Amino acid sequence: MPVLDPALRPYIRQIAFPTPTAETVQNLCHSYLAITGRAFEGPNDRLARWADDAKTLGLSSSNVVRICREVVHLLIRESRDKFTVDDLIWGYTTTTGRPNEWDLLTDQALYGDEQTGANPAAPEVAQHLIEQFGVCAGLPCDGRLGLLFTKSFHAGKTPDSSMRTITRLGEVTRQLSQNGRLQVVDWGWPTGLWAPVLGCLYELRPQRLQLILEPPQRSASPQQQWRDAHFSFGLANPVKGIVGGGFGKPWRRFLYVSEWPA
Repeated sequence: MPVLDPALRPYIRQIAFPTPTAETVQNLCHSYLAITGRAFEGPNDRLARWADDAKTLGLSSSNVVRICREVVHLLIRESRDKFTVDDLIWGYTTTTGRPNEWDLLTDQALYGDEQTGANPAAPEVAQHLIEQFGVCAGLPCDGRLGLLFTKSFHAGKTPDSSMRTITRLGEVTRQLSQNGRLQVVDWGWPTGLWAPVLGCLYELRPQRLQLILEPPQRSASPQQQWRDAHFSFGLANPVKGIVGGGFGKPWRRFLYVSEWPA
C-alpha cells in the first residue's frame, strides 16, 4: 500500500464535506434513478420525510448514491421501472451489510391484544391485572422476555395461581415505586420513515398510588398508542424464527429500571 511521505503531512489537511440537506438528498435520488429510467412511485411527502431522516442520520452524498445504486440493481432483478420508499429502506440496509436480516412487513396486528386470541387469560385474571397495573397489563408479548404484569403472560394459566402471583407482584411494585421505577419502551418502523426514531413509553406504577398522585384518567391501550405512533414496519426474519426457536416479534423493546435520586 502507498504510504504518505511524513514530510508532506504539514502541508496536507482534510476537508470536511458538509452533510447534504434533505432537498439535496431528494434531488440526488431523483436524478440518479432518472438517469436509469426509473421514477418514484408514491406520495412525494414520503420521499421528503425519508430525505429528512437521511440528513438527520448524517449520510453523505456518496452514501445516498450507493443506496440508489442498490435500488437500481433491485429494480432490474425484479423488472420494475418505479421505486418506492421501501426500496430505499432496503437499499440502506443492504449497504450496511445486513441485507438478509431486514425484510420488512407491515402487519400492525402483530402488536395485538392476546385477549382476542384463542387462549386468553381468564376474565378475573385480566381484570385483576388491569386493577393492579393499568395500561401496562395490555402490553403484548414480544417473544423474548415474559412480563408477569401482562395478560399475555397469564394466558392459559390456572386462575388461582395467576391471582396469587398478581397480588404478590402488586405488593412488590408498590415497594419498587418508593425507590425507583420500571419503564418499558416499544418501537418499530414508522410509516414512511426508514429508521425507528420514536417509541411508546409505558411506566409500571401501582394503580392505587397513581390515583393518589394524579387525577384519574383513561389512558389509551398499548395497541392504540402503537397505531397513533403510525408504527407498521417490522423485521420479518424474527417472525419467521418463532416456529423454529424464536427470535421474537418484529419490534424492539427496551426495559429501563432506575432509582430515585437520593
